Amino acid sequence: MTAQARILAIVAAQCGRPVADLRLNDTPESLGLDSMALVEILFALEESFGVSLPFNANTPEAEGLDFSSLASLIAGVEAQLAAAAP
Repeated sequence: MTAQARILAIVAAQCGRPVADLRLNDTPESLGLDSMALVEILFALEESFGVSLPFNANTPEAEGLDFSSLASLIAGVEAQLAAAAP
């Protein structure tokens, strides 16, 4: 399973939708995800990939993981995975 597929599966599980219904331009708001759901997604991503991801729910616009869309979330996680690779 690709990193993108794993990320989409985690988000789909959190928002209660099939992966096939997700679009890369979906936002947390369009998926009905609140800040608590984003934190739960963050923890699930960290557990799934075995990395620590930079994100502060109190200041989501600060430098770190970008949750503004699924595409930006995927790009951010993939960048963190690349940076963590030996």
